[in-house]
Amino acid sequence: MLNFLKNNFQKILGLVVIVLFTGYFILNIKSFKLLLDIKPLYLVLVALCYAAIVFTNGLFIKYVIEPFNKNIKTREAAHVSLLSSIGNFFASSGAGLGFRAVYLKKKHNLKYQEYMITVYGNYLLIFICNAIFGISSLLLVRNKGGSAYTGLFIFFGALLVTSIALCFIRIPGEPKKTRGVIGKGIDIIREMAIGWNRIARNERLLMHLTLVIITQIILSFCIAWLEIKSLSISIGLPEILLLSILGSLSIFVSLTPANIGVKEFIYIITATTIGLTTPEILSISIVDRGVLFITLGILWIFIGRNKDRKTE
Repeated sequence: MLNFLKNNFQKILGLVVIVLFTGYFILNIKSFKLLLDIKPLYLVLVALCYAAIVFTNGLFIKYVIEPFNKNIKTREAAHVSLLSSIGNFFASSGAGLGFRAVYLKKKHNLKYQEYMITVYGNYLLIFICNAIFGISSLLLVRNKGGSAYTGLFIFFGALLVTSIALCFIRIPGEPKKTRGVIGKGIDIIREMAIGWNRIARNERLLMHLTLVIITQIILSFCIAWLEIKSLSISIGLPEILLLSILGSLSIFVSLTPANIGVKEFIYIITATTIGLTTPEILSISIVDRGVLFITLGILWIFIGRNKDRKTE
């Protein structure tokens, strides 16, 4: 029984979240009337933004393997990115990352550890950029009081300081498989520092990855803005930026398929700062998950299946 729960924890947790959401939806169905007046044009634009994110993730793959003298065509990179996104949607975020590493090892003979260390180094860049945008949004939001606002400021500040510190601190030893949560955590931190040093030494790679990250932050902001507009919800641009940044960072604590429940929980506990009600947050979630699911399906028809046929 314990093994079953351990092996299926994410699926069970996801199911529990869906059941709780369904119950809340039924008991508060009148609060979700805004879903009846969705503006379809905005949803089409959301889908295009999600397609662009899949493409930029493909560029990330292409840029990351270039320093190892490995070349991958843009179309193939987009294909790998799409499969990774599908894996993240139906499993946890680690599924997509693992798939990319295995694919690059099998098809391009890129060592698993080499790829993962570079990815971990890129995480520092992601954290720094998102923390800067997060702090900037907090300085501009209307509701600057309360525990949620203070907590967010502390979180983004700590994230920024820690990430910058890891860029200059070298942890002795080499990455190795260590048992225990603390041991694995130390290994990941060490790999982040090593990966960052590799990225920092390659100015071209650093520039490309920074552009990809900033582009994705802009796309995430556009997605959040379009989804909110589609539901005729009114909040300020700084609040929308904060919403998008929190959504992007929530991926790193993904415990359920499609990150369901985790992102919404973060939004709800910071609702006083963002300026959204619980029904509004859940309505945005429904729109977001629905559009992403359809977008991935369409991209699979035009990119995924065609790629598979060519390789048969």
